[in-house]
Amino acid sequence: MRPVQDPTLHKSPKFTPEQHLAFAVVMQAIEELNSSDERVKFEAHEFFLQPSGPWADMRRFYFDALDLNDDYVHASLTARLDPPERPHKKWT
Repeated sequence: MRPVQDPTLHKSPKFTPEQHLAFAVVMQAIEELNSSDERVKFEAHEFFLQPSGPWADMRRFYFDALDLNDDYVHASLTARLDPPERPHKKWT
């Protein structure tokens, strides 16, 4: 006899196309936290850790689209992430 499964466990929330895009942007930033490219890694940390300015504004925009609490996520990540130093700009 097969166990009865709760059908609500397999339902995913309905996301708008804009929310799918916002989710993809946030997931890309999460992946870039471990990038081997110093600049990419630094910018991903800036996105998540800056308390104000353009990076914070962009983060809040995407978090709002996903109904994420920016203050909570920012505080949680600030305590867990060790940001890299700003990479040296290469002049060619």
